[in-house]
Amino acid sequence: MSDVDLPERLRQQLQTPWQSREARARMAPRLSYGRHQGPPNPNAKIAAVLILLVRRDDEWCVPLTKRQPYLPDHPGQISLPGGLIEPGESAEQAAVRESEEEIGIAASQIALLGSLAELNLYNSNFRVLPWIGVLTGEPNFRCNEAEVAELFEIPLSKLIAETADCMEIRRGSLSFSAPCYTWLGHQVWGATSIMLSEFAALTRSVQR
Repeated sequence: MSDVDLPERLRQQLQTPWQSREARARMAPRLSYGRHQGPPNPNAKIAAVLILLVRRDDEWCVPLTKRQPYLPDHPGQISLPGGLIEPGESAEQAAVRESEEEIGIAASQIALLGSLAELNLYNSNFRVLPWIGVLTGEPNFRCNEAEVAELFEIPLSKLIAETADCMEIRRGSLSFSAPCYTWLGHQVWGATSIMLSEFAALTRSVQR
């Protein structure tokens, strides 16, 4: 994708609330029963993540991280930069702060465009607020090795192609299938793939 004005079109579209239940359902694991669409648990932890557009030559990409295997929440999983919202902090502030801490991008180089609807993660008892931004400087990532095992970028063209793979998940004696994006040997599934699917639907909506 070579649309240099994409961030501005996304910003304009996000001036009003935007959500695609179809895009979310498309990437939901088969055992989720649409729970991410329902009301959150009253004691759920609240977190924010950042879907960051990064320009690579004539292609937009989104950086993803592989979490360290010893972290207490979502160990070893592929995630968007983000984390818990601290007291007195807004969701957008948390998304930017956590991105700065995890992948070393200065807050001054992140221009926020707007947010997607909240996603409820019942299995881990989280409410996640996804924010969208664009990197205004050079993509010189510096990963926090205490939290991030690996960083890679997935092309936006891969996300908007509306093609997904399927993977088998095993949790003890439980086995189920889940849609996923496969890139550079990584399988992106669960909450991360759901939010990316909705972001891809948003992107397609401004390209028409």
